[in-house]
Amino acid sequence: MERKYLLVGALLVTCFAVYAMFDVWTMFSFEQRSKIPVRGVRVLCMGDSMTEGMYGYPSRRFHPYSKKLRDMLRSRFPKVPVGVDNKGESGERVSNGMFNRLNEVLATAEALGKTYDFVVILGGSNDLM
Repeated sequence: MERKYLLVGALLVTCFAVYAMFDVWTMFSFEQRSKIPVRGVRVLCMGDSMTEGMYGYPSRRFHPYSKKLRDMLRSRFPKVPVGVDNKGESGERVSNGMFNRLNEVLATAEALGKTYDFVVILGGSNDLM
């Protein structure tokens, strides 16, 4: 039961940390913000099952935090196009390939002409088991 609260706490801290990064963005002057490309802001959420949003084991239902993050950012910055991509993979360990996969995801995105302004990495819960 305590582990469940720890995981929920880590999820909330991650969402609010990314939200705070965008809040800092509003401190820029209008002139500085007007130079930001029209394409908006793109965020990559990378990690294990917590990022993928798996809950309800063994039924394997999904509700990723990236959806809530996207909704929070869009409501806070209604005039800025916000895109949030979720690249969570259940069962993945940081020690066995998450950063290799991160490099692959970024290389694939770059080949497609897609770039990310922020990358959120939430991993390590599987490494503890």
